[in-house]
Amino acid sequence: MEIFWVKISKVYYDEFFEKIKEPKEKMSIFTPNGEFLLNARYDENYKDILNKSDYNVPDWIWIWAAYQILDNKMWKLLNALLIPWYWLNLFIKRKQLYEKYGWRVLWSVLTKDLVEYANLKWYGITIIDKFQAPGNLWDNLKIKRQKVMSWDLMKKYPNVAFHHYIYKKEDQEKIISEINKTNDIYLFSIQWRDVGQEKTIIELLPKLDKIKVAIWVGWSFDYLLWFKKRPPKIIAILWLEWLWRLGTHPVRMAKRIWNVLPVFLYEVVKSK
Repeated sequence: MEIFWVKISKVYYDEFFEKIKEPKEKMSIFTPNGEFLLNARYDENYKDILNKSDYNVPDWIWIWAAYQILDNKMWKLLNALLIPWYWLNLFIKRKQLYEKYGWRVLWSVLTKDLVEYANLKWYGITIIDKFQAPGNLWDNLKIKRQKVMSWDLMKKYPNVAFHHYIYKKEDQEKIISEINKTNDIYLFSIQWRDVGQEKTIIELLPKLDKIKVAIWVGWSFDYLLWFKKRPPKIIAILWLEWLWRLGTHPVRMAKRIWNVLPVFLYEVVKSK
């Protein structure tokens, strides 16, 4: 399936995890959501970057609503009117949607599973983080997190050698050289929601000697170490994480939620 001419991978989690935990060749994995797909709709270069990945795995629930819109021959107006029905299907027909379009791959779950597997096998992990200048409270919290992340991860997963790099474009060759001195096979990019993180992965991966899997995982390590509070399980079961984020950070999330819900689905209907 394609959304805005970006290929979205159809995967089933158990099979997918078996393939990437002991990779036989290099692979890049992106986790585009509605916000990123909207950027790709109007940015040809960014769309091309996403399409260079080996996997674009869907993490965001509303992609299944988009699938239902795109996978029929009804008029655009009728599809727009049926959006509440497509939303309801996310709850009452979730199993059928998974079987037809593939599973939702939560990046936080994928990160946790890979890190735990690395701890079991004594593998090394590279983490690429975004350079963050001091600024507002949120920026300063990011800097504080960056200073303690490696130490906290090593305490929680003592068998993993973590190598944490603060990425700046001008330091790219130095970082590549340092990574190539390790035996790491997994690379996690946690450069927040900068739409350039996928480009960084595409640029770095061919130059890394031993890294096999490079994946963008957003806030996953923040959840893993409880830098950010996870939503209650019932919220996750109901696929309402977006509502939880809106409630906990209304000012920061309101515009983004607007873009990734009504605007995204409106653009999907338009694109038919």
